[in-house]
Amino acid sequence: MNKFKMKVTAVIGVILLIGIYYYVTLPAINIHASEFWMYLVVLVILAAVVFIRKKNLNRYDWKESKGLKVILGILAVLVIAYVAGSVLSSPIVNAKKYQELLTVKNGEFTKDIEELSFDQIPLLDKDSAELLGDRKMGSMVDMVSQFEVDELYSQINYQDQPVRVSPLKYASVIKWFTNMREGIPAYIKIDMATQNTELVKLSEGMKYTTSDHFNRNIYRHLRFNYPTYIFNDLSFEIDEDGGVPYWICPVKKYNIGLFGGTTIGRVVLCNAITGETKDYAVEDVPQWLTEYIPQIC
Repeated sequence: MNKFKMKVTAVIGVILLIGIYYYVTLPAINIHASEFWMYLVVLVILAAVVFIRKKNLNRYDWKESKGLKVILGILAVLVIAYVAGSVLSSPIVNAKKYQELLTVKNGEFTKDIEELSFDQIPLLDKDSAELLGDRKMGSMVDMVSQFEVDELYSQINYQDQPVRVSPLKYASVIKWFTNMREGIPAYIKIDMATQNTELVKLSEGMKYTTSDHFNRNIYRHLRFNYPTYIFNDLSFEIDEDGGVPYWICPVKKYNIGLFGGTTIGRVVLCNAITGETKDYAVEDVPQWLTEYIPQIC
């Protein structure tokens, strides 16, 4: 009975380790994701360790164990497949396919590029925006001890003006614990032409952000809703009234081999307050989202 209990305990322990590793690293369940291959390698190594412990093998017994040979053979196949996939997906092997990824169209500059008035020309880079955002946050005495400004500072067009927007984030784990019920209450908005900086307070706090923990962390929320999607860098956006914040989440598509020719195939839109998501094929994306979608990653 004791041996049986020990086996059950060992199995439960292994399952917990696998679950914790997945929960922390969040690999996409997709053969095109490098993290997924690493996840498989870790599982096989863990299986080898458990097998050795269970059979009580010493290092002299390893060469004679058929079971261990099978496990190590699987590990070798995974490593070889990953290396081969990387090489066969590289530009060196597929130069012509990479060249054909981007469709070149002829045009006329004066007709295709709209002229901007001087008050719409963005003059502020991200580093300068961060300084202005930190300065604004420092003046908010009721919030500065609880929150900081996220370093994201996405560039968007808001009411036909170029602006940078960035959500606040919890200043520490303790601040997250004391404020998580209400969520992140505001975001920073900076006019890139005039440098006017505003802290916009929301009627309801953002519950799904990069600084949240557990299931409300935006990356974990996306992973559990779309376990096979490989996401590109996220962007922060607001609606035309400025009252509803969103996360724009492009989904990668691999066109050459396992890991090559990366473009955007889908886009997920996530409401930062409610966590509600909408999934679009790239050709069906609403017009206001197209500025966040690179053709090639």
